[in-house]
Amino acid sequence: MRMFFQAHPILETVSPKLSWGHWFEILKISDPLERSFYQRQTEHEGWGVRELKRQKKSMLFHRLATSKDKEGILRSQYLLNQARFRQSAALEQIDFASNRQGLNRAGILQLASCNFIHRGEHVLITGPTGVGKSFLATALGNTACLKGFKVLFTSTAKLLTQLLNDKADGTYLKKLNQITRHNLLILDDFGLHPFQEADQLILYDLIEDMTHKHALILTSQIPVEHWHQLITQSTLADAVMDRIIHNAHRIELKGDSMRKTTIVKD
Repeated sequence: MRMFFQAHPILETVSPKLSWGHWFEILKISDPLERSFYQRQTEHEGWGVRELKRQKKSMLFHRLATSKDKEGILRSQYLLNQARFRQSAALEQIDFASNRQGLNRAGILQLASCNFIHRGEHVLITGPTGVGKSFLATALGNTACLKGFKVLFTSTAKLLTQLLNDKADGTYLKKLNQITRHNLLILDDFGLHPFQEADQLILYDLIEDMTHKHALILTSQIPVEHWHQLITQSTLADAVMDRIIHNAHRIELKGDSMRKTTIVKD
């Protein structure tokens, strides 16, 4: 509190965009220049407290200060902000020596090259709850952002509901185009909730627009061989599954829940 009033002796100079949670994190920074940088970036980018913590942890200020490619770093940070990841995750955090079955180092590092995005291929990550599906998908998405790709992370059910509402108000095609312009779309918890008839048509539009041009990462608790049953219209199911599974990279994670660990978490 004392540091706060030392920095802002006149309360009118305090930005209304920042909460006490923001200030709590900003005032932990001892260097005035670095503190001012994170304050300005938080205000300009509209970071929440969680995002501010993530940016501090990534040492954005120090990387910019020592880098010749400042514009590239800022663009990467912008892409990370726009991706809407629910958690911070990096491939470097994965312990390939753990007892997780399906974590093949060579295969994961191959995906980290992001060539699958260039080729418009999909990645299917399956396994029981807590085994690390969302973490791995986020880590791959994070890597893609750092390489300059536009990424969007979203819950499958939430996205389908949003697009169904967009159909009702006449903005469906516009919103669909905005979503499918991303180089990589990550659909989390695919098939967690039953696909209603209207959902199935929207899902087909999404998959059709992404296939061959862009890439998908799908995470699911349901084995891939049972996905066809999630779509009640058989012809539509055939079309969706053919586009998803063809040339897809499949990662089947097995093992006990790791929610109590810090290595890989859903």
